[in-house]
Amino acid sequence: MLSIPLLFAIILLVFVEYRYTRLQRKIIEKSLAKIKRELPEEFIGQPSNKHVDSPAPKAANKIFNIPRITLKKLGQKRAIRKLESAERNPRFDKLTLVIPTYNRHQYLARAIDYYRHWNIKILITDSTTDPYRGVLPQNIRYWHRPEVPWSKKLEEAISFVKTSYLLMVADDDFMSPLGVGQALNYLEKNSECCSAQGRHTSFTRYPSYIKWHSIHLFAANYHVHGNNVRSRLEQQLSPYMNNFYAVHRTAVLKDFFCRVCPTLSPDIISKRPDLLEIGLALTSAAWGSHISLPVFWIAREVLKDTAFPSQSSDTNSDVNEKIIFNELTALLTSHIGDENINEFSMQLLDSFRLFRKKWNQLKISHFGSIKASVRSSEEHVALNKIITTINNHNFGFKTR
Repeated sequence: MLSIPLLFAIILLVFVEYRYTRLQRKIIEKSLAKIKRELPEEFIGQPSNKHVDSPAPKAANKIFNIPRITLKKLGQKRAIRKLESAERNPRFDKLTLVIPTYNRHQYLARAIDYYRHWNIKILITDSTTDPYRGVLPQNIRYWHRPEVPWSKKLEEAISFVKTSYLLMVADDDFMSPLGVGQALNYLEKNSECCSAQGRHTSFTRYPSYIKWHSIHLFAANYHVHGNNVRSRLEQQLSPYMNNFYAVHRTAVLKDFFCRVCPTLSPDIISKRPDLLEIGLALTSAAWGSHISLPVFWIAREVLKDTAFPSQSSDTNSDVNEKIIFNELTALLTSHIGDENINEFSMQLLDSFRLFRKKWNQLKISHFGSIKASVRSSEEHVALNKIITTINNHNFGFKTR
């Protein structure tokens, strides 16, 4: 135990060092202010503004922002190390990424470039007529399944997966390794949880820039939970949040794609693939809980050819929705129970339609600033890496 004189001496030493540091900082600030006064105006830097095309002169930045730049660089280095560590996460040995693709080899090449450094198993299932000719890293296995329907090729790929967890990734999406690692960590610690994801972003490429948004703001703290299966299914649709691209326990996805999905009406699913996503969300909720974590999760490109058909394009939409919901609840009776199953199916459908009505009336909080989803320094580094990959595969765009 420290004696009182020694403790007093330590406190005095810390105080003296603190005062000395403040004094040195004031001296530096006064010197810089003097230099600034003596410099001509054309050498004085202006505050950065994304709408200003001409940046401040480098000479001025070097003079006036040394302390800020130094601290920023140190923070960036730590953030870069954290991101690189996240890509090599040892927990990724328990996870497989499945990437379905069709007639979009330019996007597939971009995805391969982005994920090549991850310590993770990746399975690509490609139904394009001609096979992909690019170089494949060792962590990627490629299956060429020409003209095989989307749900069928996913059924084949998922039935092959042997890891405990599985993550489906669209070929035009970018997952954050930071978010994926946190989702795995959460699922490992919470056995009742079947799927986990994080905060979503989207981007649109224009001829000279990329526009970013946060999306699904209403689901920032989304949590489907509880021991009652029917209650969880109701929560999943009130409001409805797509968890198709969440980390799932592999058993859940095998149940849906290998047992439930093949039984659903194929003609309806081909017209309304959004009902397939709802089917997975309900199957997942039947198995257990789902959570949206406060971490940057995904960057999704807004493309015309990735949009699902609108509900209004299907003249038999109401009938088809009723059929699919009846089929889903019948296939999930082992979880739900068979008591009043048809009535419960209609209750779920009504909940979904109410959510969609609010969505169409813009009563659901959806879009927001990118700052709502990308917050920490390492998340900003992850976003910058995504932007770099986009610019390296710009398909004719010149973006920044």
